Amino acid sequence: STMPTSFINDESKDFITSPKGRARTAPYMPSYMQDGQLCAVCGDLATGLHYSAITCEGCKGFFRRTAQRRLVYECKDEERCVINKDTRNFCQRCRLLKCYSVGMSAELVLNERERVCKRQLIMENRKCRTIQSVCSSLAEPFPHMLEAAHALLPTTTAITRSYLSCIEGDHPPQEDLELAVPAYIKRVVQFARSLPGLEQLDEAHIDQLCKEKFFGVQLFRLAVTYNADDKCMRPAEGVEITPSTLAAHLPADLISALFMHAQTIAELELNDQSVAILAALMLAMPGNEIDSPLAQCETSLFVQMYGLVDKESDVIPVAYRWPRYIALVHQFRRDSDRILTATSELSNEGSRLFAQLLSI
Repeated sequence: STMPTSFINDESKDFITSPKGRARTAPYMPSYMQDGQLCAVCGDLATGLHYSAITCEGCKGFFRRTAQRRLVYECKDEERCVINKDTRNFCQRCRLLKCYSVGMSAELVLNERERVCKRQLIMENRKCRTIQSVCSSLAEPFPHMLEAAHALLPTTTAITRSYLSCIEGDHPPQEDLELAVPAYIKRVVQFARSLPGLEQLDEAHIDQLCKEKFFGVQLFRLAVTYNADDKCMRPAEGVEITPSTLAAHLPADLISALFMHAQTIAELELNDQSVAILAALMLAMPGNEIDSPLAQCETSLFVQMYGLVDKESDVIPVAYRWPRYIALVHQFRRDSDRILTATSELSNEGSRLFAQLLSI
């Protein structure tokens, strides 16, 4: 059967069905309107105040298009047509006159440039509200996380002591990368044994984990020594690492990423506890193993990190510091893996350099 012409042309149906016939949700009803309030122009169900009059969507659209395109209509019956829900599409001239008679103003109809500006303003305001909402939710303390972090303070202290002893302690320098790597992995294994939950892993599993992730721990330790004034890392007395130091051995984008992370770390002004927990997070990477000991370890470390960030946030709110820590962990993990892959093609000079860096 053929659809009635009056339904096809009836603009008020636009907000009920889509062009493809899919059902749409009911239009938003402003709080200032009464249930069942009718359009002042045609008597159909009104949807709000449009151009200074309570109207339906159909009459709103008709008036907007007329004003924007500056359309001129003629009436065939001396402008005496009755305008209601059934007849509004028969005479555009009388419908327009009815719009004016109920108070609709063409001056309130935006031109194309004004519409674009308004749309951009709405989008910007929406983004601002979203950001404010996220910041507000982050700024509110998470009592359960803070309580858990407080309960884990002895663990945080133990991890910090282990880090200072195993990773930061004095160690003889190495010139041979094949000797430096096993020596450093041994230190990382000792550090890993202080991490919560990893006691569930056997020695072979811990050894394998440290062989895969040792490089991120040492790279993070080097990044912590970054001096913002001189734009270099100083891991030991008389040792300076600049972008030019690494230029012959690593791709430029990886060097840039490393020094960008180092600058972020310097801006965060980390204490020994924060450094130790973040270094531990370079090891505790569970991958897709949601319920594994590694995943439990990572969760514990993040809780401890949140407690430390909250403690450091007397001046700068947690809302602004915490996301930076989260981003730092995930980005540093990614880039340290990429740098380790790049070291597989080191020259003899590069091997000696990285041997020294691993044994500092």
